[in-house]
Amino acid sequence: MQSYVFNLGTGAAAVRAFDVPADLFVYESGVPTPTSGDTRIKVKPNTGAEIVLRPGQRFRLAPGSNATHWEVSTLDPAVTLTGYIIIGSGEFDDANTLNKFTLDATFANNVKVTNTTAERVPVTLDTTQSLGINNTTANRVPVTLDPAQVLNIAGTTVQYTNSFSDSVVTTLTNAVVFSAAANANGAYVEFAEVSAVLTTNGAYTCTLVAKATAPASDVDGDVIMITSAGGQNALGPLTQINDRLGYRVKIPAGKGLWLNQNNGANFGAKKTVLYTLL
Repeated sequence: MQSYVFNLGTGAAAVRAFDVPADLFVYESGVPTPTSGDTRIKVKPNTGAEIVLRPGQRFRLAPGSNATHWEVSTLDPAVTLTGYIIIGSGEFDDANTLNKFTLDATFANNVKVTNTTAERVPVTLDTTQSLGINNTTANRVPVTLDPAQVLNIAGTTVQYTNSFSDSVVTTLTNAVVFSAAANANGAYVEFAEVSAVLTTNGAYTCTLVAKATAPASDVDGDVIMITSAGGQNALGPLTQINDRLGYRVKIPAGKGLWLNQNNGANFGAKKTVLYTLL
């Protein structure tokens, strides 16, 4: 990359050629005679189209293209122009003009960059349309959750609001966990367990049943969980059972939940149910 001085006169002297292999042309400066004359020049490389430049402007050929001959001429043949150009390859930046821009004289008095108080544009906000960002009671948005849609994402943690437990064993008897009237909006059985020790002959059956009215048998209604075992005689080994409900079950509204026991009046059993009424 090299800087060249040029002198462009009138007539035939208004054109000058530079035989320099390059892809970058920079018009650094130009002084016209008369001083009010046009400082623009025309640049025509032997590859590519002719372009008009003002002082401080530059152009680069298309990537991969190089010119070996550059013709420089005045835009006004009646003006004598003296100045500097740079021709070569690579990059060129003027530290005096870097990060600055200059407006052409045709924009004089048309563009004004200012930040004075008198010239700022006032903006009035409509407070009725503004959004208050605060956490006061008046500005909070009430949210009503549908408990039927709430997901219990708690891993192995059991959440419940009601419980039932007893150890009474009475043949063919229904123990009421909750009634149909109490279940107005549905319910979830969160946990249920039956634990029994059978020491005499016989059989023990306990079912967790959902039904609007008391079940007439251990399979009368929606059977949620069933526990059944046979007992040994007093001299034989003990039979122990411990059954749990392994998943959450939703009971429809209008149905009660019952523990129905069939036989096993002399056996010891413990029943536990944890549930949530919606």
